Amino acid sequence: MQWYWYSLIALFFTGWYSVAQKWALNLKIGRTQLLTYTFLGLFLCYFAYGLVVDHNAVFELFKKPRFYFWGIFVAVFSMLGNISQIKALKTCPNPGYISAIVALQSLIILVLSFLFLGSPIAWQKLVGIIVLLGGLYGLLLDRSKNKDTSWYLPAFSAMLFWSIMVVGVKQMTNLGIQAYQILIILFFLASIGFLILAKVEKISLNLKDLPEKIYLPIFMAIFVAFFFNLLNFIAIKTVSNPGYSAAVSNAGVLLTLLYSALVFPRNNGGDFSLRKWVSVIVIIIGTTIIILA
Repeated sequence: MQWYWYSLIALFFTGWYSVAQKWALNLKIGRTQLLTYTFLGLFLCYFAYGLVVDHNAVFELFKKPRFYFWGIFVAVFSMLGNISQIKALKTCPNPGYISAIVALQSLIILVLSFLFLGSPIAWQKLVGIIVLLGGLYGLLLDRSKNKDTSWYLPAFSAMLFWSIMVVGVKQMTNLGIQAYQILIILFFLASIGFLILAKVEKISLNLKDLPEKIYLPIFMAIFVAFFFNLLNFIAIKTVSNPGYSAAVSNAGVLLTLLYSALVFPRNNGGDFSLRKWVSVIVIIIGTTIIILA
């Protein structure tokens, strides 16, 4: 199957991940609590998946030092990206707006791939950059004097951290490491990282003081993340430039906007604006030009 089919299928799962996280945050779960449970759940899922696919390959890979080096690299940037996104989600009026900014990672990945993987960038892609930046300006522009812009910086930070992570993932696939093997080590090390973070921050992982339905968005986040991570990493392994697969999967921002508007009230994550929808579409058009030029 061609790489873009994996990315297109992943697109439909991607939109629900931010929705699940926003739902959990609305129920007052802490950032570190949410990420610790999500990452631990995903590690167990990918480890079980790996045992089914090839249990010998799973254990043999853990014996290679180079595997740990790159595993730590992608795990650190995955943690930083997720922490930044959670911070942005707390104040962002719609998770789809964050996804639109994260969509810029396809541009960053293209540049990093040019610098480190030798992928050329044609002048036509500059047209896409101009279109993309115009859409971004329209997305962030708000005439309200009382708007909360505190989510801008963490959203951009998440985009940058995940861009670096994707390039690291591509390097691991170039070394012959399978997608599911990368996911096992990534979530294993990141889970340890979040457990340490909880200890340092003196945060209890006990959820007894939260509504019982808090487990629903956590399970939902684990379920959708399992599929879109696996599909995206397979696409990254098979595509010549990971910026291409990033551009396709990031088109899921439109679905995130739609899901959020349907699930959340306007003042709790369901903000909807026709102008911002148009801006998101312009961003995606710009990204598409960058990729296809």
